[in-house]
Amino acid sequence: MISLNGSFIVDSENNVLFKKALDNQLARKLTLMLQEQFGDELIISNGFDGCNFTNKKASETNEIAKEVFERNSQIYTKTIDTALDSEVLLIGCLNDNFDKAVEVRDRILFDYQDVVEVFINLNYINIVPKGISKASGLEFVIEHAQLKKENVAVIGDDLNDIPMLEKFKAYAVENAKDEVKAISIKVQPSVAALIEEMLLE
Repeated sequence: MISLNGSFIVDSENNVLFKKALDNQLARKLTLMLQEQFGDELIISNGFDGCNFTNKKASETNEIAKEVFERNSQIYTKTIDTALDSEVLLIGCLNDNFDKAVEVRDRILFDYQDVVEVFINLNYINIVPKGISKASGLEFVIEHAQLKKENVAVIGDDLNDIPMLEKFKAYAVENAKDEVKAISIKVQPSVAALIEEMLLE
């Protein structure tokens, strides 16, 4: 399984195959930058745990957000400070303003483009180490499993999928962003529909 935008890869038994962490001092600086702009609705992950305060505010009035927040609270048990004392593979935050997210991403990349990648997807900003993406994660798995790249197809819906879609046989789901659809071979109604179609080939 490739997770955290490619910075953490485990096998079916949760054995860690790959991980790449941010420098802890840098992680603290980036966390402060996100807190200044978006408050404490952060996720800081080492792959297995960390802290996740996303959906905290929404959980006060929205039942689905409350369920997500409570589930995350059972998995991610650390405070922001204790999460930053551990390995940090991803820092992210929930945001409700795409233009503001783009502005913050651009500011982070202006200061730290040599050491981080920043992805915006759905309502999240995710920061991972330089060179990490879903594409790099998939390339690792292909090499590890000794697969042929031409036998790999991917499907995506959001901006953080673009590096992966650009490197492999790419499909998009119907509700994908226009930028994702533009670089895809075909738009599919769902992941299941793509799998079914490929099994029939």
